[in-house]
Amino acid sequence: MAFLDLEVRGDGSLRAGAMVSGGQPWVFTGEHLSQVEQVAPRVAVLAGHNVRRFDVPQLERLIGTHFPAELDARVVDTLELASLVFPGEPSQALDKLYREQSSLSDPVQDCLESAQVLARCVRALPGVPGLVRSVARRLLPPGATRDLSPAEVT
Repeated sequence: MAFLDLEVRGDGSLRAGAMVSGGQPWVFTGEHLSQVEQVAPRVAVLAGHNVRRFDVPQLERLIGTHFPAELDARVVDTLELASLVFPGEPSQALDKLYREQSSLSDPVQDCLESAQVLARCVRALPGVPGLVRSVARRLLPPGATRDLSPAEVT
């Protein structure tokens, strides 16, 4: 599993990106996009916070091509998952506590916090009511996020 986070400037250019796998970060800039293009579609699971609706589409835009459709089935979006597992929370945004010392988002720190969100969601999944899990399985696209929510056994 690799966590992905992109920090994109207002003009659409990449300020910084990171992939973290096994606790090991890889920080990249626009100069490394051809390498990211080779690595991202090959990871077993690509995870991140809002990765499906922001990071992957932005990465595709930046590299000028679309990833294979099969990649979507291997995406775990912690924003989607946290929204289903913790629906009563006022916000599903990352806390980004490091921002108290910095005005810029740090893609490595965001990847690490996304991993914490995923771990929290996985621990809480057994307590999610069966009806919510059933609805989640119907609403989420086929793939890794949906597969984290087991089907009800009757």
